[in-house]
Amino acid sequence: MIGRVYRGQVMANLSPAAQSAVELMPMDYATDSIEGFLTNFGAPQTVVSSRYHGALIAAWHACRLGVIRRTEKLDGIVDDFGVPALRRVSHVDELESLVRNAAPVERTRLEALRDRASAMCDAFFAWL
Repeated sequence: MIGRVYRGQVMANLSPAAQSAVELMPMDYATDSIEGFLTNFGAPQTVVSSRYHGALIAAWHACRLGVIRRTEKLDGIVDDFGVPALRRVSHVDELESLVRNAAPVERTRLEALRDRASAMCDAFFAWL
């Protein structure tokens, strides 16, 4: 299994080889809990995410990661993580290339980013 995707329409546009390597991961943001999300997430080898928290979870799970940069938050995560990304997917070949080029984020990089975020939060709350 390459990974999981959320939308059936994306799955339908993939080549037969890519479809056989992808598992759909349903998520209902109105009712599912974070525990349910993490249980459903499992341990895929590769994740392509257009969601900020999905990319974070994939990085911390040591998945190979590719990002679809649909928001400024995702621009930041791509810059911080140094993973391949697309602004939008116009053709299935682009998505399949993103999957092939996806890369894990080094643990030391994640830890440095975690420490930076913690220091920023500490400074903010001290300012308050």
